Amino acid sequence: MIASPLSSLRRVALIAIAMLVAGCTSSLIYNRLDTLARWYIGSLVSLDDAQQSHLRDWLARSLAWHRDTELKRYEQFLRALSGKVSAGPDPALFPQAMRQAETFVGELAARVTPEAAQLLVTLRPQQVDEFLGNLEKRNREELEEEAERTPAEQQKRRIRSMTKTLEKWTGSATAEQKALLDRTASEMGAAGLLGETDEWLASQTAWRDALRQALAKGAAGRDEVESLLRDPQKTYTAAHRAAEADQRRRFLVLANELDTSLTPKQRATLAEKLANLAQDVKSLQPAT
Repeated sequence: MIASPLSSLRRVALIAIAMLVAGCTSSLIYNRLDTLARWYIGSLVSLDDAQQSHLRDWLARSLAWHRDTELKRYEQFLRALSGKVSAGPDPALFPQAMRQAETFVGELAARVTPEAAQLLVTLRPQQVDEFLGNLEKRNREELEEEAERTPAEQQKRRIRSMTKTLEKWTGSATAEQKALLDRTASEMGAAGLLGETDEWLASQTAWRDALRQALAKGAAGRDEVESLLRDPQKTYTAAHRAAEADQRRRFLVLANELDTSLTPKQRATLAEKLANLAQDVKSLQPAT
């Protein structure tokens, strides 16, 4: 299944979370997130000088807030998770960790979406057309890329991705773990979760249509725009929401099975990498 993208302005504001999840905490990159976000948004819509100034100030404030208040929480979360991993298998561990990560994302979205909405409602009709047109273009490109792969190729790609992620954190996968990944990918393919493009496209189209209608109201539509940025899934089809929920459930089942299957060496490696990541996050925090 094609990953359901968040709205682009909301998505770039969540880059910091994605970096931490991926273990990419280079200070050079992190401290330039606002510049990267401005570049990304500029690739979607041409802003005038006043809008550029609004965007620059908003992103700088958001990054300063994130550095000052959120990184410490991420560090503490990662250190606690490292300790829990070291303690041994725990069926509650990964569901709790995922809920906490989702809480972090939700809180970050709540912080940044009001100003994102405020910026969007200043777009003129021609800018709205450009912005939504570029979003639609990117959706089409994703679909075209997906359509080039057969179901078997999609499954193989998913297995390769999951294996790469596992081995990044634990070292070489065992035969048992590879079998677990193969089984999960096969189940997802049988359930239609690897190629559910029609529902994905319908959901993205519905979100863009709702956003266009809200933006047509100008400043009066600000609350609607903010709601769509904060919770784009409200416009998704029921089938697509169900597929995403099923995919999440299967991921948690797999995570628990992998947790149980970890060798002592793998568990120690995972705990160490989480602790190292926590230290990297600490290094990004302001000096006290």
